[in-house]
Amino acid sequence: MSLFAVQPIEAVQTAEAKINSAKFTVDARVDPEILAKLDVRLNCDSAAPIEQGVTLDFDGSHEFLVDVAETSSASCTLVALLPIDQNVTYVGDGGSSIELDDRGCHFKGISAGHSNFCQIHVAKEVTRLTVYIKWIGAAGEEPNVNIRLECNLEEQGRSLWINSASSQSWELEGSDPSGFTCNVFEDVLDTFRADQSDCRNLLIMPGTDEECTLVNTKFVKRIEMLNRYGLGIMILVMLMVGLLAIKRLLP
Repeated sequence: MSLFAVQPIEAVQTAEAKINSAKFTVDARVDPEILAKLDVRLNCDSAAPIEQGVTLDFDGSHEFLVDVAETSSASCTLVALLPIDQNVTYVGDGGSSIELDDRGCHFKGISAGHSNFCQIHVAKEVTRLTVYIKWIGAAGEEPNVNIRLECNLEEQGRSLWINSASSQSWELEGSDPSGFTCNVFEDVLDTFRADQSDCRNLLIMPGTDEECTLVNTKFVKRIEMLNRYGLGIMILVMLMVGLLAIKRLLP
């Protein structure tokens, strides 16, 4: 009985391919409410450039094998192909040297037998607009004010109530790389004059956190003083008219 197992030719060829190859394992870590599938690409810069792609489930994994020559100085990058409003983070390790940034896992100094790993975390990139309100004028009522938001001439979300003690924010949907134009409107009462210029024609880029301030000038006391002066003048006029009428009646 032979002490050596005879391997099929296909198994021998596969084993030889693994010996002469570098392995790249990619894992997807994606919120399924954001993306159900993740497109990943492997690009290698070598004597014979390589480009391979795969579509993973939100929690899927895939293994790439890349032939590496003994004298090769190949470098490879694993990168996710994503919509612009997604936030991606790369984590990696392996036998090759690695650099991580927001453009992928970059492997250098790749040699045959190296096993490399890249994990891709994808979260929704939040675009937010925060609105503040500032009151100018003498002490007096600072009422809650109702505000609403329009972007690209379409109303966004629901209207909100704001006052000087707290700000309000909207999280916006949008992936246009050129951004979108937004305007904040407030319901103006007869107790103040509104300056909304800081919250008009806002160019908001996807993934940014913007803010603006509404400035309201109170004139409640001025109106009350005018009303008091008017009432006093009216009383004086009526007294004068009454006195003249009495004088006419007297002999």
